[in-house]
Amino acid sequence: MSKGLYRFEAEYPRRGTLHGLFVATSKEVAALVNTEIHFGAVFEKHSDIYLDFDETHLELLTTDIKMVNALVRAAGGSTICGVNPLEYATLPSPEEPVGVEDYSDGFVVT
Repeated sequence: MSKGLYRFEAEYPRRGTLHGLFVATSKEVAALVNTEIHFGAVFEKHSDIYLDFDETHLELLTTDIKMVNALVRAAGGSTICGVNPLEYATLPSPEEPVGVEDYSDGFVVT
């Protein structure tokens, strides 16, 4: 699966704007859509920032593999600069079945 360079932006009136450039696959980005992301106190102490993530918060800048690889090497990872929402999101792992009930330990997992 090819990777792309994405620009992330989320505005918070009277507080500021979160910005970031990061590399991800389209599958990773699709998993973020319609999730709530908790960024914590990124602006100031006790700010506790949440975001209902949707596709308007992202822009795909390029899928040029040479450029993407060069940026990842230069940055030392998939976060090129700023905030990478993938680092803050709580997403189910691919191994976790979603919506399956398990009564084996007395708890119901849905």
